Amino acid sequence: MKKEQQVALVTNASDFAGPPAVAALLDAGLTHMLHWTGRVLPVKRLCSLGRTLDIITVVDGAQTFARMPVSFRELDCDFFATSLHEWLGAPVGNGMLIVRQSRIDET
Repeated sequence: MKKEQQVALVTNASDFAGPPAVAALLDAGLTHMLHWTGRVLPVKRLCSLGRTLDIITVVDGAQTFARMPVSFRELDCDFFATSLHEWLGAPVGNGMLIVRQSRIDET
C-alpha cells in the first residue's frame, strides 16, 4: 500500500518565497511550459520540493523538448514524458519517456 504523500500547491513562482500550502496527493504531474502562453514553469524547483517530500514527479515536456535546451538530469524529475511530433515532425502517436534509474523497477 502506497503511503500518503504531500505536494505544495502553487499558482506562480513567487509563491515559493513563503511556506508552501500543502494538500494530500499521491503524485505530482507537472507541465514544463504552458502551451497557450509559452510560460516556462519552475519545474526544477517543484521537482526539488517533491524530492524532499518523497513525491514522484512526472514532467510533461511536450512543449519544451526540442524547442529549448532541456536536461532531464538538471530537472531532477522521476519521469520526463514528451511527444515527438510536436517539434521533431515524427508521426502522431510517437513519444518518449525518460525514467530515473532508481524508479525503473517500480514501473
